[in-house]
Amino acid sequence: MLVVVVFSFFSDFDVVANKDLKEYLDKNNIKYTIYNQSMPIEREFESEDSPLMLNEENIIELKSTTPGSTSRRIPLNVDNRFELFEKEGKHAESVLNVDNIKQAKNYFLRTGMYGVPDFPIKESKKFVELVLNKMIEKAVIDGRDSIAK
Repeated sequence: MLVVVVFSFFSDFDVVANKDLKEYLDKNNIKYTIYNQSMPIEREFESEDSPLMLNEENIIELKSTTPGSTSRRIPLNVDNRFELFEKEGKHAESVLNVDNIKQAKNYFLRTGMYGVPDFPIKESKKFVELVLNKMIEKAVIDGRDSIAK
């Protein structure tokens, strides 16, 4: 039985501060629409009297890049919110209530859903070469004439 595992490296994703979202989308030619509407944001509040309402250029809608799926709306200019994008421009996830981009990256890595930490060798041919060299080296040290038993 042949099992194929497809994975990506975390460097295949971009983590963007929500406040820099429009700049990122423009730089990467990702199509979006901006709406002005009141929208409650789920957050931890000092006072539970009223939810945070955004009342300016506050909602950005990203067009779906996957057939059959809907577009995604993201609030703009939210402190301590970071967005995760695939290199192809698809929005993957958001994280709230983290202080900086390093904490956001650590959160996304810990989920295990968005790739594995970067490995020094990313080309599969180089990895195979490294493994074979180590196997040959071990066979020589063990006094064997082949790498198989």
